[in-house]
Parts: sequence; C-alpha cells; structure tokens
Amino acid sequence: RWRYEVEFKRGHAGRVAAALRSHHSDQAVAGSLVHRWFTLRGVAPIWLPDESSCPHEPSPSSAKRDVLLWFEDSLSITVAKAVKRHGAARVLQALGLLSYVTVNPERR
Repeated sequence: RWRYEVEFKRGHAGRVAAALRSHHSDQAVAGSLVHRWFTLRGVAPIWLPDESSCPHEPSPSSAKRDVLLWFEDSLSITVAKAVKRHGAARVLQALGLLSYVTVNPERR
C-alpha cells in the first residue's frame, strides 16, 4: 500500500483549511491537493483524483518570509532543546557552525 501525505504550515495551511471548509466534499479537495502537490514535483501518484475534486490549489503567500523571524519563532526553540540535551558545542558542530564561534566550556 502507498500513502501520500502533505503537510501545509502557517498561512498556506490556513488557505488549505478554508478550501476544505468551503467545498462540499472535503475528501475531494484533500485528494486533489495531495495529487497536485506530488504531480508538480514529478512524483505522480498511482491514483487519479476524483472528478469532483477541487481544480486548484490555494495560492501560496506572495509575501517573502524573513528567515531571521523564522529563526526566532521556530528554529530557536528546537535549537535550545538540543543545546540543553547535547550541549552548545555539539549542536554548533552538527549545524556546521563550530568554526565560526568560540564556545566557553565553563558556561552552559
């Protein structure tokens, strides 16, 4: 068995949710969105979307995201947890950043 799954986040997830709520068949919309997502990436699913499926994918946001804002809002939480568990030096090494900073081993 094959399972196709797509995860939408933030603003795009909101647009997908609105499309699901506004269409009479949320399963058809979901099937169409998943099929289109994989097809656009060159991995056409082995099934065809229903005739009643939604003919479009909600458009992605045209606003450019600030990568530093993403660091602050999301990535920093994950990195902080990793630092707590493995230490700053190991995390910086895993990120390929150890050569750019000096880590004080006395400070945690």
